[in-house]
Amino acid sequence: MHPELIDRLVLSSPGILQPSLWEGGRWINESKYPCPDSLKFVDAHGPQMDGLSFWTMRGMAAMALSTAFNLKLMSDQEGDGLLNTLASRFTRGMVCDPAHVLPEEGGAGWYAHGWSNYYGDLYDPRPLMRNCQTRVLVLQGQCDYIPYAATYEYADLFLNSRYVFIEGAGHIIWWDKPELFLQQISGFLGETEQP
Repeated sequence: MHPELIDRLVLSSPGILQPSLWEGGRWINESKYPCPDSLKFVDAHGPQMDGLSFWTMRGMAAMALSTAFNLKLMSDQEGDGLLNTLASRFTRGMVCDPAHVLPEEGGAGWYAHGWSNYYGDLYDPRPLMRNCQTRVLVLQGQCDYIPYAATYEYADLFLNSRYVFIEGAGHIIWWDKPELFLQQISGFLGETEQP
């Protein structure tokens, strides 16, 4: 990490910081960062996976083989097409208003975007974050499926940060509230240095 090369950082709906910290069988963030009463989150369903029916058998087998053995069951083109189809379904739960879901742009890459939750011996970035002087803006939507306790941890760890809650927006903030999303970022980037 080279924070001296970064003037400002915008984190839009960041995921749960890994590795997660647990104590006594409980996620530490739940007690450390309780959601303020002033923030009225809307129950978000998150990516709509629809159980196993969400996946084709071929898709499940291709992901398992590529993850476990680095073998391709399908071509990149076929895999990317399947990912685009899946993305068009699971993004419905990433907005406040499903009418705001945009067509899948593609390009994520099936084999490059395997859904693995194994983080192995991942180092804990929190000590570096606590010493970072970079100015940070953390954005979170009202319908975000990522819990407040996960998102707010970023704002707490960075020394010079600001958390902004955006009403009427989901995990993909710019789909629900594109003007407000850009306004928050432009304002943050346009601020002069604080004394």
